[in-house]
Amino acid sequence: ALGNEDKARSRFNRLVAYGEKHLFDDIKPDYFAVSLPDLLVWDGNLNDANRVHCLYMLALGHFGLGNRAKSQKHLAKALSQNPNHIGLHAFKSLIDHKVG
Repeated sequence: ALGNEDKARSRFNRLVAYGEKHLFDDIKPDYFAVSLPDLLVWDGNLNDANRVHCLYMLALGHFGLGNRAKSQKHLAKALSQNPNHIGLHAFKSLIDHKVG
């Protein structure tokens, strides 16, 4: 929208690269991390949360690059793994509005 297509494309490519690189990482708790209170309150699997995050990044990146089918595929997979993720729902609403 600002006319900086090269910069935008670069950022979207970085989102895709990040998602692909870290999708299958084995996440271990970092007890000195700022997120420790979240770990104590929410009893969740860090690897599952990481996969959802990476799928989200892939969906965002592909959408920005114009790969709508890939974006929707990653978004649907992420939502199937975490149907309560507010960011995924916000993004789905954007996609539905832009595409629909």
